[in-house]
Amino acid sequence: MKKQYLFLTLLGILTVQLGFAQEKTITENVTDETGLPLPGATVVVENTTRGVSTDFDGNYTIEAAENEVLIISYVGYTDQKITVGAADAYNISLQPGNQLEEVVVTSLGIKREKQALGYAVQTTISESNPSNGKKVLSICQ
Repeated sequence: MKKQYLFLTLLGILTVQLGFAQEKTITENVTDETGLPLPGATVVVENTTRGVSTDFDGNYTIEAAENEVLIISYVGYTDQKITVGAADAYNISLQPGNQLEEVVVTSLGIKREKQALGYAVQTTISESNPSNGKKVLSICQ
């Protein structure tokens, strides 16, 4: 009876080890077309919630199994997909694409009705216009 128990225990441990051995650690870095690192690039395993961002030097480390697909993306660059194979390291070079067309900047100096704005409004007191401060103080009382 002891031999059967020992055999089943070892078989269970071996099965668990094989299950964990399927995933491996993928590591290396993400660069642009000139070889400069891309800090903050996103590396995600496709169809999962597993993902990481690259560090300041473009390095990343992620757990993935063979035949899973890594999606690497960065603002202003074309996304790249890589299928995980036998290798543990993948140097990825992203190509420019998806260039930003325009940037919209707003400031507090815009005169609009508060109801017409689709964002939070903050009123500040300026030293050059002390009458604003009196209005705020009278409202607070």
